[in-house]
Amino acid sequence: MSQEQKLYEFGAGWVVTRVSIERKGGEGPLSFSVQTESENKKVNLYFEAPKSIDNLSRLMDVEHLIVSKDTDSQKEYGNVKIDYLDEGWGEIWCDSVHQIKEA
Repeated sequence: MSQEQKLYEFGAGWVVTRVSIERKGGEGPLSFSVQTESENKKVNLYFEAPKSIDNLSRLMDVEHLIVSKDTDSQKEYGNVKIDYLDEGWGEIWCDSVHQIKEA
């Protein structure tokens, strides 16, 4: 059974206000960012190399969002998981995540 380290969690009081997808230089892996906001706080997360982009649009309507890292995995890539709750629980795997600091 894998161990997960919770990196970020957004529930009641938070809303996803933006999801954007990009490919730098027109080549290479995709990346995407998710912006979440509460009453007086904004958090921007940047994710690299999602395994699939099929469900990214679902992130706009989530009730709960958890970002965690699989700490037991021997995989070098694909060990960051986004769990989200909309009509049911879903997940998206990617290679890495970091928070974008506001300028």
